[in-house]
Amino acid sequence: MNDMIRKSLELDVGDAIAKLVLCMLVLRSKDMRVTASITTISYFCELSRSTIIKKLKYLEDKGFISKKHNHTPNGNIKESTYTINESIFN
Repeated sequence: MNDMIRKSLELDVGDAIAKLVLCMLVLRSKDMRVTASITTISYFCELSRSTIIKKLKYLEDKGFISKKHNHTPNGNIKESTYTINESIFN
């Protein structure tokens, strides 16, 4: 098992569903970054879009992740890049 996945499973996130979302981000990340839409995250976690949005906000507010929106040429949000805060594993 990937060491970062193991470490993410051991974290005290304070919210079981948010922990699932964090583990999925870690699993799919490259260099602690993952670019995905809410729909993609929802699909892999088998959770509703509204739940994913709430849990990503929770993770961001608690400092586990940061987010940068990627826009289409007309300005709509296409997907976001989530960066996992590596210091949470120390």
